[in-house]
Amino acid sequence: MCESGNNIVEREKTFSCDQCPKAFYTQKSLTKHYAIHSKDKCYICEICNASFIRSECLRRHLRVHTKEKPYCCELCDSKFSHHTSLKAHYRYHHTKEKPFSCHMCEKSFCEKTPLVIHYRSHTKERPFVCDVCDKGFTTKRNLKNHCIMHTEEKMFTCNLCGKKFARKFYLTMHEQLHTKEKRFVCSICDKAFAQISTLKFHLQTHTKEKPYVCDICNKEFSRKYTLTRHYDTHSGIRRYSCDICMKTFTQKESLDRHMKSLHILKKTYTCRLCSKSFIKQSLLQTHRLEHFACEECDKKFTKASDLKSHCLTHSRPYVCDVCNKTFPRDCDLKRHSQVHNKKKL
Repeated sequence: MCESGNNIVEREKTFSCDQCPKAFYTQKSLTKHYAIHSKDKCYICEICNASFIRSECLRRHLRVHTKEKPYCCELCDSKFSHHTSLKAHYRYHHTKEKPFSCHMCEKSFCEKTPLVIHYRSHTKERPFVCDVCDKGFTTKRNLKNHCIMHTEEKMFTCNLCGKKFARKFYLTMHEQLHTKEKRFVCSICDKAFAQISTLKFHLQTHTKEKPYVCDICNKEFSRKYTLTRHYDTHSGIRRYSCDICMKTFTQKESLDRHMKSLHILKKTYTCRLCSKSFIKQSLLQTHRLEHFACEECDKKFTKASDLKSHCLTHSRPYVCDVCNKTFPRDCDLKRHSQVHNKKKL
């Protein structure tokens, strides 16, 4: 495909890479692609040692460290680290111009890249493939988000509440919730939000826009998170499990419905001390530990008699007159005294 006017039209990819299955429309694109296979990354970041195959890639990367944003919007003073981001911002927020249209469904976009990605929903092309499960994706970002599912590493921790996240971006968004500050205001209904992403989601309730499209069944969603959960219905991954009957589900909502219809209403195990009810006996036993806890060492017991016996280990008021050995109970001292009495005999 190529750009004709503002539309995408089909064209054969005649320039093929001899090192991977990828093909391109122009020799220039193929030459640029070959740099990916080259192990010679001679442009190295002095701050984090990341290496790059081209000098412009290094310059762009350095702005991550310097926070430099040299491209400024003349209309609203928003700043960007790359000129393409400024161009997209200008079209999206100010001119509302969408010059790139899909010839198959007439959907329009502000930039060419989203159009190319969108076109894959028609062609079913998924050039980004997971090394673990061979699942294909239309974008590199979707593949990266998917790979987190395999590692399940959550390296970024909130210092305020301890919640962990797989990506620093998600941690940054979460931390804004602790500030209670609502800086982002809806221009339609004046409702305020702590995060700009939440404002964007809210705006979709006014526009009815559903920008996130499943590249398998073309179902549309207003939120990316909903789309990610939807993918589980295709992959067959059942990440949500019932603790009672071990039945598994692809969606949390399905698990919640299952719990309410089969388990939640059947709390047959009741605590005699506080009347709290539970759906499993093991949960009741765990709960009872809260009633019988030692104040000295926080050790917990299921019975009051066991707690009483344990507490005596912290207090040893009974002393032997012969050897000064101490004991927690009078019966223990009497039993010990018999040792001295036998020696006298």
